[in-house]
Amino acid sequence: QYWGKIFFPLNLSVTPVISDTCNIYGFAALLLMAALFISFQQNIQNIRMVLLGSFWLVLFLFPPMIIRNLSLSHDLQLEHRLYVPMIGLVIIFCELFNFTKNKRKILIVTFSAVGIVPIFFILTFLHSKNFKDNFIFWNNAVKTAPSSSLAHTYAGVSFFMRKQYDDALRELYKAFSIQPA
Repeated sequence: QYWGKIFFPLNLSVTPVISDTCNIYGFAALLLMAALFISFQQNIQNIRMVLLGSFWLVLFLFPPMIIRNLSLSHDLQLEHRLYVPMIGLVIIFCELFNFTKNKRKILIVTFSAVGIVPIFFILTFLHSKNFKDNFIFWNNAVKTAPSSSLAHTYAGVSFFMRKQYDDALRELYKAFSIQPA
């Protein structure tokens, strides 16, 4: 699932839980990574850089996975911890797309990157609206992670603070039904 969020940052949640996450993006990302590696492996001039990128990626991808397994909420997913491991992917891609002898391929990769960056910028901008205030944050959490008792609890609190007591009770009952104790 972490691979899917790196390559396809879709269906993002402010409080992601694994049971509400789609595995298809993760499998597609792994297939894409394998296809890129097979297609461009002849471009690798410095295997040490690929190893460094791989080591970096694995080293910083393990802590979120370990924390998730040790936490009280076993369903917790730490999507926001993916930026540092992504540096390892950048190192690997820089070595895979090393076209120092072919100017045409350099232009294709450059224009592809220039096209991808604005898409990621737009997705980030659209997702940032979910952090506007407490009420919007927790209602997005309930919408995108419906099996999270934490999201329902705090959505109930945010409804209570707005004096919407019926909605607050509904969310708190839902949280209790997901995790009774």
